[in-house]
Amino acid sequence: VYIQPHMHVRGKDYELRLTYPTGETQTVFKGEFDFEWQLGYDLKEPLLLPKGTKMTGIAHFDNSVNNAFNPDPKATVHWGWQNWDEMQSVFAGFVIDRSVDPDKVFHASGVSLLPRGKPGPTLEAANAR
Repeated sequence: VYIQPHMHVRGKDYELRLTYPTGETQTVFKGEFDFEWQLGYDLKEPLLLPKGTKMTGIAHFDNSVNNAFNPDPKATVHWGWQNWDEMQSVFAGFVIDRSVDPDKVFHASGVSLLPRGKPGPTLEAANAR
C-alpha cells in the first residue's frame, strides 16, 4: 500500500487506520503534517487487506496564531480545493489481481459523503454509519 496524505496550510497531523472485518484496528501511518513536505509513503511491509477492510484517515488542524502557515486565524474555514480553504484526503495505491473488477472492490463511502456541517465531518460521524 502506498499512501500520500493531503491537507492544506492548517494541517497538523495525520493518521491512517485500518479496521478489519473482525473489528480489529491497525494504525499503518501516523505523523506530523507539513504543507511544504508533502511526500508519499510506502509501508515497510506489504499488507493483505481482506474484503470488508475499512480505511479511515484522521486529521487534526491548527487554525491558531501559533501556526506560522495559517493565513488568517480568525477566518471560518470550510472544505475546499484552494489553500485558503482546508481539506483532508489520502491517495492510496493498491495492487489487485488483474482478474478482479475494481468496481466490485472499491466503493465510495465515509464521512466525505455526508452533508457538511459547521465543524465538518468527524470521526464520530463516520463511526455512527
